[in-house]
Amino acid sequence: MEEERVSGTLLERVPDTLSPWEISIRFFPGQQQAPVIKATSRGNLMKATNWLFTGGQATGSRSEAIRWWEVRRIPYNLIVGVVGITSIVVMDIIAERILPPGDDLVEPLVLLLGIALFCLTANVVYTFGWILEIRLPNGEPEKHQAYRCKNFKRGLKWSCACATLPIWLSLWAWLLHRAGG
Repeated sequence: MEEERVSGTLLERVPDTLSPWEISIRFFPGQQQAPVIKATSRGNLMKATNWLFTGGQATGSRSEAIRWWEVRRIPYNLIVGVVGITSIVVMDIIAERILPPGDDLVEPLVLLLGIALFCLTANVVYTFGWILEIRLPNGEPEKHQAYRCKNFKRGLKWSCACATLPIWLSLWAWLLHRAGG
């Protein structure tokens, strides 16, 4: 088994039985050194991130463009979902500090409706990524690669920023509460 030091931790290469998203960490009883991180050569976080943000082998074909975008839809939804859930938890923590017990900053039904509407809107806008890409001229793979990288990153940043909206609304409510005494 091949081992190498990576940023102060011991990275142990294992057979390609893990998906690119699986990383396991083992701690041994009485361990004095850094934990052993098991991952495939494809499975470490840096390579997964590189895969997510590279344009791939663009051919300019419609099916290849759709495949590129759709393979990244689940990681996109997971990233935006984690940001959104974190945002709602932070909003709840802020609301607990400014509201009397039993009161809600946002009605739970409205919150659920907002979450569903945001998820739907984010995925519809995500779909525009490949819809607009297939309108690019065929035979120019470098344009497809540049378009993918730029717009996937831009869309992910905007979606994550929108997912933090509950934090900003709760901070605004907290400021109003502080100003009102």
